Amino acid sequence: MTDEFCADDHGKDKAEEINSVRRNEAQGQCTFREVASLRPLSEEASDAISAIDFCPGSSLFATAGIAKKIRLYELVETECETVFDDDDAVEGNEKKRKLVTEADMRMVKKVAEIYAPAKLSSVAWHPRDRGLICCGDYDGVVTEWDAERGVAVDERYDHGGRRVWSVDYARFDQPALCASAGGDGTIRLWSAGAGNACAGVIRPSSTGASVCSVQFSPFTPNLLAGAAADGGFHLYDTRRPDARLSGARGHARAVSYVRFLDKGRLVSASIDNTTKVWDILCGPQPRLLRTWEGQHLNVKNFVGLSALNKRGGLIACGSETNELVIYHSEEARSLWRCQFHPVKGRNRVFVGAVCWKPREESDDVQSVVAANSEGSLQVIESRLLA
Repeated sequence: MTDEFCADDHGKDKAEEINSVRRNEAQGQCTFREVASLRPLSEEASDAISAIDFCPGSSLFATAGIAKKIRLYELVETECETVFDDDDAVEGNEKKRKLVTEADMRMVKKVAEIYAPAKLSSVAWHPRDRGLICCGDYDGVVTEWDAERGVAVDERYDHGGRRVWSVDYARFDQPALCASAGGDGTIRLWSAGAGNACAGVIRPSSTGASVCSVQFSPFTPNLLAGAAADGGFHLYDTRRPDARLSGARGHARAVSYVRFLDKGRLVSASIDNTTKVWDILCGPQPRLLRTWEGQHLNVKNFVGLSALNKRGGLIACGSETNELVIYHSEEARSLWRCQFHPVKGRNRVFVGAVCWKPREESDDVQSVVAANSEGSLQVIESRLLA
């Protein structure tokens, strides 16, 4: 697909998205707006953010990326108009950040910073212990960190030096089970905080293809999904990890992300420029429910994916056009998109990490945080209309 085709397609999509949002508003559904933006003042160096995760039950979130840092932030209400974050301006190669807000909006307040020994590809916050964060890095190490003290608690090296693409914690297990997916073609299971002994190994691909994403179901105990570079995704019962429950090879290229939308639906995203929704309760072969193709650009990089079981299912992903794009599971076209601030002299900037804030049943306002390959953060608010 050429850049010219994508530009024209995005133009047509934009008009349809405006009509879609107006239709949603008329039906009393939701609207979107940018409520905060955090970006580097210096545009000379890259600070790509690879992953974002929220601390369950709070407004704290963590970012991880190639700067070898875990940065902890908090979303807070503010009436400030401009805030400068000088904490990053340590040493000559660090960058100041500027937070631009408006009245009655949000502020991204940096809480802490943890220095890691390698570039980071993934991050996950423990579901019950807000002081414990897991990261996977480019050197193949899975590390659990004490978030308050900024020190490593456990380090695991079983991926053989191949990049760890994804990490996640199980919501139901006591103690929490941790999973890591790596370039060695395996998903490895660990007991959180219990040392570095591996509790199980899963090899989703018969060809040994890299495992790019892993997620425990937030809705069903013992259910785990993994996505591989062979174009397929796979479902497992963690009590019997040697036997696959179901799966599908529904993509032409590597599947970069899998996310559970609810108990019966799964979302997969690929660098074949498609995002798909699947019915996973229909038997050993998941049934394809919906495909979005060409509404955002994704042919090279991992652009992030996050699903929210709210209002029928909201799905957020990044784009290689430096945009955040939001879909609804029942809509054939994207609902809304947000263009990140342009970077002068750079035309290959992409949004590479997104994460919805965990929902509250009574909350009519939902927030999603997105980050791009230059280190900029944007916070988008989805508000249910009366």
